[in-house]
Amino acid sequence: MSDDELDGNEPDDTSWDDEGWNEAGPVAAFAAGIPMSMDRGPASVTCRFCGGELDVHQRVTNQTCSRPDCRVQLGKETVAKAGAAIEERAEARRRLAQRRMEPALEEVKRRLGPAGEGANTAIVPYTNAGLAPLPAERLAEFEAHLDRIIEEGFGPDYEGYNDDPDYRYGDRMRFEADDPFAATCCCIACRGNCCHLGRESKAFLTGHMVNYYRYRDPAATPEQIREDYLSRLPETSTVDGCVYQGPMGCTLPREMRADICNSFRCGGQDAMMEALSANPDAPAAIVALTLDHALTEDPDAPVLRALTMTAEGEITIHEDIPLPPMPPEEGDTGREGEVR
Repeated sequence: MSDDELDGNEPDDTSWDDEGWNEAGPVAAFAAGIPMSMDRGPASVTCRFCGGELDVHQRVTNQTCSRPDCRVQLGKETVAKAGAAIEERAEARRRLAQRRMEPALEEVKRRLGPAGEGANTAIVPYTNAGLAPLPAERLAEFEAHLDRIIEEGFGPDYEGYNDDPDYRYGDRMRFEADDPFAATCCCIACRGNCCHLGRESKAFLTGHMVNYYRYRDPAATPEQIREDYLSRLPETSTVDGCVYQGPMGCTLPREMRADICNSFRCGGQDAMMEALSANPDAPAAIVALTLDHALTEDPDAPVLRALTMTAEGEITIHEDIPLPPMPPEEGDTGREGEVR
């Protein structure tokens, strides 16, 4: 290639189109010594955020200069792209679970009899971990955590429970109201997939909850609060789960739970709530599926659990529903067929 061509004069066989790619492709461009970005064709010589000049390394990597403002913009862009990719994969996995569970949902609805045709339905995650008494070591860790947050809640440096708290606790009280029973049945079928996160966080309890306890009961003592929380521990809880994750869900009353435990709803619960808004008196058919169900084709694998609720509120757990075969592929669903 001549010096004139390298200086920008258009060569006969390597002209750039509107998107910056030449007819011969990136290999020819690289051979010609033209700076290339990994995913954008020929690299710009100026920062794509501020227009400042780039060094050689910056031109072929992210086309961004080293100014703090531009690095922040690059970071935001990178996080946004990563978040979008994660959500796209999660959505693909949700669609996979939905398609795989269609036969199972039909079977669960059939078990409701004629009323099953009009049932509200949901697909939720499933935790198939066993139940066991809380190990002594974990109980001691939780008691130590409880003592720390009670000390915080009664400490002189902690925000006073009676310092104009109403505005702070209004939203919390709104979420304390009981969900419709069909929505609660989603949690019963699931057995606490999200509750597993409460293992390391010690049920998400903080000094704020002690503060709120005192707001509800100003005469409460540290000893009373400690005893109240310890008395709610179930005889058996989910292995490696939250200490309050009992056989039928959380054993804490809603007013004693952390904010997140009352306000969070999974996608399956959201779907059930939406169905209830249109059909509040219908029975419910719920299928719970483990996050790793895509790793097995065994129809007897313990990765599926179902629940039916009659219009009168009577529930039945079904653990004999066979796992349907994997449906035909629909794009890249990732390693796990996750539902949220």
